[in-house]
Amino acid sequence: MCSSDLILSRAPPQARGRIALPSAPADGERIAQWIQATPDLRILNLHLTHLRGADASVLRGRQLAHALAEAASPGSGLLVVGDFNAPASAPELAAVAAGLDPAAPSTLQGEHASPITQTRAAIDHAILVEAGHWRLVSRFNALDQPDADGFFPSDHAAVVADLAPI
Repeated sequence: MCSSDLILSRAPPQARGRIALPSAPADGERIAQWIQATPDLRILNLHLTHLRGADASVLRGRQLAHALAEAASPGSGLLVVGDFNAPASAPELAAVAAGLDPAAPSTLQGEHASPITQTRAAIDHAILVEAGHWRLVSRFNALDQPDADGFFPSDHAAVVADLAPI
C-alpha cells in the first residue's frame, strides 16, 4: 500500500473512505481514497499499479473501473486525481479518456534534476469525470521545480485542479 498519496482540499471533508483495489502479488496492495468535499462534489484519489506489460494494463483498467464504481455518488460531481501510471493515450484509461488532457505537463520528474528528468512523462492526472454542478477552471502542476541543490520535493509533480460551481 502506498501511504504517501493524499487529497488536499480547502474545506474539511464531509465524509471519507477507502476502496481496496484489485491487485497483483508483484505490486502489493493498492487502495483508492475518496472524500466528499462538498454536498455535491466527491474527490477520488488513485494510485494505480506501476507494473508494466499487457497484464498490467488490464489490471490498471480493472482498478480504475472498480474505483469509479465504488466512488460513484448520485447527484455529486466526481473529480478523479492521482498517479495513474499511464499516459492519457493509454487504452486502460478509456473510461475517463474524455476528461484527459493529452497535452498535460510532465509529472514524473525523478529525485534530482538531471538530463534524465528532461524525458518525463505525464502519468498523473486530474479529471472531472462527472461534472454535476462543477466546471474545471484550470489544471496545472505544482512542486515541479528543484530546490537550490537540484532536488525535487517528490519524484512526481503535484497535479492541481481548480473547480468552480456552475
